[in-house]
Formats: sequence, C-alpha cells, structure tokens
Amino acid sequence: MGLKEGVIGVVEKVLNFSTAKATRVEVLSDEFRLVEWESLGFRKTDWKPGDKIQIGLSLQFRTYTPVSLDKKTGKMEILAYFHNPDSLAGTWIRSLKVGDKFQYFGPRGSLAFNECNFPNIYFFGDETSFGVASNLRKAKPEANIHFFFEVSNPSSAKVVIGKLKLGDIGLVQKESEDSHLKKIILGFQNKQIDYKNSNFILTGKAQSIQVILPFIKKESVPSRNIKVKAYWSVGKKGLD
Repeated sequence: MGLKEGVIGVVEKVLNFSTAKATRVEVLSDEFRLVEWESLGFRKTDWKPGDKIQIGLSLQFRTYTPVSLDKKTGKMEILAYFHNPDSLAGTWIRSLKVGDKFQYFGPRGSLAFNECNFPNIYFFGDETSFGVASNLRKAKPEANIHFFFEVSNPSSAKVVIGKLKLGDIGLVQKESEDSHLKKIILGFQNKQIDYKNSNFILTGKAQSIQVILPFIKKESVPSRNIKVKAYWSVGKKGLD
C-alpha cells in the first residue's frame, strides 16, 4: 500500500466514510451529469432536502446536495457540474461511468428549508445551485418559489432546469465584470416583493452573493428570513 492509499484509509476510518457505487450516469450536457449512486448506508440515513454529502476525491473533498435519496432502495441522485473540465472535479465528472465507486461522508445538515415558513420564497444561485433548488421545490410544494440563476451557458442550463422541473425561472447569462447581476436585481424589483414577509435563499458564487445580499438587506428584511450558502469562490477550491 502506498502513502496516498494509507492516508486515505486512515481518513476514512476517522471520519466514518462509507462507499457508494454508480448505477446510472446520465449525460445532460457537456458540463452536467445526473448520477445515481447505490450504498447500504443510504438505507440508514436520515436525509432531509437541503442536506449535503461530501465526496472524497483523492485527498480532497467536494460537497454536493443530493437531488433525491430513496432509503428503500438505498439509491441517491446527485447533479454533478464542473466549471473547469481540467480541474479535479471536472476530470472526475467527465470520467464517471457505471460501476465506479467513491467514498462519502454524510448526508448532514446544510440548508434548513423547514425554517422557510412564508408562502413566497426567492432563490438566487448558479449552476452549482440546481440540485439544492430541486430540493427546495420538493420540500415546499405549496410555496410560490421564484428562482433567479446566473449561468454561463443558458442552453445547457435550460436542459437541466427542464429535467428537474423547477418551474418559475429567471435565467441570466453571465457577463464580464458581473454586470449581469444588475439584471438579477431588476428581476427582484419587478416581482414587487413583500420583503418582510418572504424568505430569501442566496447560493452559488460567493462574490455574486456579496452583490445581491446588500440589495435585500436594505429592504429591512429580518436576518432570520435570509439564508446564505456559497458553494464556490474565485480563487478557492472545495467550499463546504
């Protein structure tokens, strides 16, 4: 056993990792894969929509939000997306095939949708947010959910959005220097939102959240009605 394999084995024991196997890999576009995994551990977990799972890739970890998890069959779906095809995650996603195995930790808490109690929910994110957006739709079927997404490839994004049946969508293509975020803010303004009686969930790119959040806060929205979860940040890897 090499040093790398030995270190991974120790980490698995300490963190109580489990093993899952890919049973279906569906190519939705160049950047997206809908992957079904099977594990005995999934039969025992208390997964809730919004929970996350951490996957071990070499000596690093990547975090995903399961699209679904069926305890009876022990199967879980994740939507895998990559920004850079040559990155660690990009290489892994592009090479995924049925029968592949990986070590995982979780699922465990991340976004608590049960705390979103208003009939109107406004959700902002990007391609990394589609999985958790699907969770929200399933967790709150009675709510009026308004999605706003910034995306690099609208055509590819629409395929995934259609697959996940997200419903009311505001889709804006990313532009240089993040100038497109003005369109996102305008989209919020056009909704004539009752800010004090709505929930807001901001996800995706940290720098974009930093632009959108002050706009919402200036409307005197109580902090308890805002949930923030950055999935990635420029210059950083593997945000939790």
